[in-house]
Amino acid sequence: MSSDLLQSVVPTLYRTFAQHLAELLEETGRVPDLATAEDVVQDCFTALTEHPEIVAGVRNHKAWLTTMAVNRALNLCKAPRLKKLVPLELGESVEAPETEDLLPDETLERFACDLKSAMEKLTPRQSAVVSLHVLQRFTLAEVATLLDLSKATVSQHYQTALKNLRQELAGSRAQTCAPSRDSSR
Repeated sequence: MSSDLLQSVVPTLYRTFAQHLAELLEETGRVPDLATAEDVVQDCFTALTEHPEIVAGVRNHKAWLTTMAVNRALNLCKAPRLKKLVPLELGESVEAPETEDLLPDETLERFACDLKSAMEKLTPRQSAVVSLHVLQRFTLAEVATLLDLSKATVSQHYQTALKNLRQELAGSRAQTCAPSRDSSR
């Protein structure tokens, strides 16, 4: 599917399934109220808008979106527990470090640019597997179900993609990812 076609599919999926997904999340008790359910569904579609290539490999959109929404609702419930203090030893604890303090912004921006460039060099199926597993946090078994592939095939695509990403990122360490400047000025 072309990028434009993929972008046009997302609004159609939203109109078709968003209300149903929000009601499902609330009715099953995955979230405390309908407003939270709507936020979770909106988050799902925002992620889908950012990575429309994921849709290309999906055969059952309703099942896939339902699984995505339920997983995001579960992650939302886990988040407060993960933000608690990290115990070191019995009776001793420290707060988890803020990730924004770990690396300078320039380093993060360069890495993000290098990673995007490396992801663009993957095959569509490898890109879909990595996006679903890493960005959407689906297990490889769930990715296999969503893409209607065997778990072994998904695992192979994932391992190959990781190998390719490592090679690309190792090769790009010496290169800069700054936008090209227009020399006609």
